[in-house]
Amino acid sequence: MRIILLVSVFLFVSSLKAKERPNIVILFADDLGVTDLACYGAEYGNTYHETPHIDALAKQGMRFSDAYAASPVCSPTRASILTGKYPARLKLTDFIPGQIQPQFKRASTMRLEQQFLDPGERTFAHALKEGGYSTWFFGKWHLGKGTPADFGFEQEYGAQTSEHKRFYPFIKQKNLKGKPGDYVTDVMSQQAVECIAKQREQWDRGQKKPFLLYMSYYLVHMPIKARQEAIDYFTQKKKSKHWKRADYAAMLKILDDSVGTLMKALDDYGFADNTMVVFYSDNGGHKCTSNHPFRAHKGSLYEGGIRVPLIVKWPAKISPHSKSSELVNTPDIFPSLLETANLALEPQNHLDGQSFYPALITGKVTQGKAIFWHHPHYRDNATDVPASVIRQGDYKLIRHYDTGKYELFNLAKDPAETNDLSQLHPRLVIQLRKKLDAWLKNLNASVPHKNSAYDPEKAKDELWGGPMSVKIRQAERAQQEKN
Repeated sequence: MRIILLVSVFLFVSSLKAKERPNIVILFADDLGVTDLACYGAEYGNTYHETPHIDALAKQGMRFSDAYAASPVCSPTRASILTGKYPARLKLTDFIPGQIQPQFKRASTMRLEQQFLDPGERTFAHALKEGGYSTWFFGKWHLGKGTPADFGFEQEYGAQTSEHKRFYPFIKQKNLKGKPGDYVTDVMSQQAVECIAKQREQWDRGQKKPFLLYMSYYLVHMPIKARQEAIDYFTQKKKSKHWKRADYAAMLKILDDSVGTLMKALDDYGFADNTMVVFYSDNGGHKCTSNHPFRAHKGSLYEGGIRVPLIVKWPAKISPHSKSSELVNTPDIFPSLLETANLALEPQNHLDGQSFYPALITGKVTQGKAIFWHHPHYRDNATDVPASVIRQGDYKLIRHYDTGKYELFNLAKDPAETNDLSQLHPRLVIQLRKKLDAWLKNLNASVPHKNSAYDPEKAKDELWGGPMSVKIRQAERAQQEKN
């Protein structure tokens, strides 16, 4: 009798916890610069872009001022958010398949070591699925072999890499149908709405299972394609100093409209109050937009390449118009989701993630937290890498492997990274450098070294960079030699 009573109590408590668990919606943008959004960019003069639905999230929840992507390019960040590990630990430090590396520059670098997310890696989708969640993935995967279904997602809709056509007919989109005139983002949004509607039906039948909806957008990654009427609208609109591209603004509007569609569905089906919505980006904005006032762009470890928007809305727990200066990096998502779902943390899995759940609930900022980056590759669109970085408090130290130099910035006073303080604060440089060295050693990171084959003359002529651009330049060179 006592055993039966204990079992009954356990089942009751488990049921109660399940009811308390919020649904989780992750909206993961591609190449979205932090000041592309009005809620971040207006204070810097961005009156051109229109993102009312994303701005509404910021008003209804918490906007983070110091959130980052774990890499300045996509695949490493995508692996990091799922696993709670830094890209350097995963050996996945460039986009897949990675840029072809030069052979005659000062630093000896290698092309991407790991061409896929290891199938043995545990993700937050695994944990949430085992914790009683329905798990759905939409959009861009870009993690090499394997699919979302291999990493804890019960349903998947989308493609391995980006959808370059954008308009129907689509290329290799799994479980997504469409008709002429359809834009792929809109089709994914409607499919997500259908999943939410079916979940409501199950709830009405007493099967109250929470859900994880991971929307991994193709936007605003190039190519820039949008509806002509929206392009015409922004063509006629008054431009701002740094934001003035009509087709990009029109494509950004498609992303924002999708957010609006999903938020309306949560409202319509009665899930809004107890759903945590996380809006995030995989790296900084591309050259086609402006990251003003932040320096550089996608591919760089300066702020423009890694500082990203992070907005969390959860009406049941987070007060409207909240703001946080908590330092957040991509690995932190995994443990934060576990705490949100009232599940046990898994420090043996999310090895590099630190939950920012306390910041969401109490508003308190973690003191002394350090976050890191490691991009051991040259890039044809960024001159500051290969490099490693540590940020602790207001200070950011960058180690450049090509020149062997260090840069130190106080981001609170100099967010644009214009004033290198490394000569003024040598002791601080040494302190941060030791922490960076210890971190690299702990992760067994592959670190560039001095190149014995360094030849500045040969370096001028060698072909390297993105695989497609290298092919194009090889063909151009062959044609020139032929002529």
